[in-house]
Amino acid sequence: MGVEHSPEYSIHGRMDTEPRLSREEPQFAIAMAAMLGPKTAYLPFCEVGTYRHIAECAGAKLDFWPVQPTPSLQVAWGRLFWEDRAAIVSASGSFRSERSLQDAWRHPNRALAVAGYFLFPHRDNYNTVDLLTRQIRRHDGRRLPVVQYPETSREIRDEILTPRLVQPTPEEFIRQRVKSAEDLDRYLTTNGFDGFCFDTLHSRFLFTDLTFRHLFREVIKRTKLVHLSLGRTDAQRQGYPVDNKKDLTDVLSAPINQNSQISRLLREIRDTGFNSFYVFEVTADSLSEATHHKSRLLRPEQVGSLYLMLHSSADHILSR
Repeated sequence: MGVEHSPEYSIHGRMDTEPRLSREEPQFAIAMAAMLGPKTAYLPFCEVGTYRHIAECAGAKLDFWPVQPTPSLQVAWGRLFWEDRAAIVSASGSFRSERSLQDAWRHPNRALAVAGYFLFPHRDNYNTVDLLTRQIRRHDGRRLPVVQYPETSREIRDEILTPRLVQPTPEEFIRQRVKSAEDLDRYLTTNGFDGFCFDTLHSRFLFTDLTFRHLFREVIKRTKLVHLSLGRTDAQRQGYPVDNKKDLTDVLSAPINQNSQISRLLREIRDTGFNSFYVFEVTADSLSEATHHKSRLLRPEQVGSLYLMLHSSADHILSR
């Protein structure tokens, strides 16, 4: 029995149970990096079309990541099909900070660091993303938003026509003395950014920390993308006071826990007027575990069905 028909996590069991409010439909995309994992070990060797197929099965678009080897080579050789370019609505730079395999081996989260060392370029290498933004602008006339780390804001050479976004973090706001709406604009301008990408893990301090709570709505007004980061088992180990695994369970449960912190956060983001893409940063392996999917290897269609369940749940929360 497919996961989309399992009784505990039935899509249709959670859809249309309440009248939908008349507002613009939320839009979703899936981060390519989130699709990677032990159960999808073949994906780094697949073309972008396979990632697009997974996203289409979930009724979503793509958030491009410079996955190595095949997707990055496709971009380097200019071999993206127009259907692939049309599916890409945003891009992210690499998270990899280790410059050697030894550094990755010594990382507290060794498995992720070692995998990242082989699957992604270093975080200050934006060659693939830069090429992608140019190709999409040249062929399709679109300005592709790119999420960057604060210290890499100047790495995109196509900087005039590429909207650059940054995720708010408490460390950055304290360091840059961000305390008001005017400070937010100063922070963006001074550091070469065009707006924010609100991450439901990294940026949640704006929702929960009383020191920064007054900035929440001002940040969302300047937000171009929302990253739905759920299901990370290492969140608390890395210092985030969030049970990110429970966040995912709350979203996928039947019925959905509408009073959970993640549900309330998403609705407040919606009510502030955000109307762009929500990007799923939830790994296929986390979804598989949360839905008790037993397969050792997930086919693209199965991965798509897992993200479809997440899509329907998030849509249900945002449509209340």
